[in-house]
Amino acid sequence: MRPSRHRGRLDQFEGWHKTRGVLSRSANGVVGTHPALPRPRSDDPAAPPSGAAPPASTIGRVEQLVLRGDGLTTTSIEILTGREVTVRVRRQWRFPLPTQGAPASEPLGGFAGLDLGDVDGYARAGYDDLEAEEGDELLIRDVVLVGDDDVVYGAATVYAVAGRLPAQVVHRLATTTDPIGKLLVRAGEPIRRELREWGLLPAGDFAAHLGPDVRPDSRVPARTYRMVSMTSQRPVSMITEWFAPRLFG
Repeated sequence: MRPSRHRGRLDQFEGWHKTRGVLSRSANGVVGTHPALPRPRSDDPAAPPSGAAPPASTIGRVEQLVLRGDGLTTTSIEILTGREVTVRVRRQWRFPLPTQGAPASEPLGGFAGLDLGDVDGYARAGYDDLEAEEGDELLIRDVVLVGDDDVVYGAATVYAVAGRLPAQVVHRLATTTDPIGKLLVRAGEPIRRELREWGLLPAGDFAAHLGPDVRPDSRVPARTYRMVSMTSQRPVSMITEWFAPRLFG
């Protein structure tokens, strides 16, 4: 691991996180894997084979603790930076799932953002990733994670099945900028996180927020995980998070 400004906080960070990934040996060295990592990125020719993550030598120890850890993202960033982190909502909306294969309906509303993004893509993900049903209402939220120094340390896209969340969580998501993870903890909703993908992924349309040298095709530390209710055993949310390279610098 390269020397970094995080060494003083690493023991605290490791003690707080409970990572569930495992390390296995391959001919090319140590490769990270995870029992709940079901699929590679089909649109990325450089993606690792199914069930495999990038070689550990390309991603530092601190990065792996964040990407593969099972804790709250905002708390992870606060430990690494020593800053209080808040959420800023870029855009948020909700819509009922159409019949599979049919175009999504117009969103019902939201308190932030004008560009609604790929609504039909979110509808497909609702069926494929969240096992949602026709008529279920999807809540979509794009956010950036900002320190009290006004620096962006991360970004995320969240989509959730509103009817599977506690009513107070849905209300707070619609009326505040509180992060979904902390809201579920406060509501006492037991959640299991299933890590789906982690590694270096394109920054996409969050690039401008993640650093002056980050382009949409720049690869930054990122992960996708699914939240499953331990009460109902049903998926409630899917989250993809991108982290600014400055967080690990």
